[in-house]
Amino acid sequence: MPLAPRTKPRIGRIEEALVRHREGRHGDQALERLLGLEMKREQYELGAAFCSKVVELTDEATLVRIWDSPEALPSMPELEEPSLWLARSA
Repeated sequence: MPLAPRTKPRIGRIEEALVRHREGRHGDQALERLLGLEMKREQYELGAAFCSKVVELTDEATLVRIWDSPEALPSMPELEEPSLWLARSA
């Protein structure tokens, strides 16, 4: 079985969890900041946006190459601009 189809359900579950988390917020932003959860959420959102953009520009099989090796993981600038990662990983 190709790797790409196995990742799609995971990405969907992550996106769904993020939506549920955002909808369930009830004025606890100060507590989230104190615990560092706000930054974690921003990291998840950045990662989700990166994945979506890579798939939009290419396909899921290209996105799966992220897991080929530690060197294949995107840097922070690449997370912010997925075309940089695509250029490096081509």
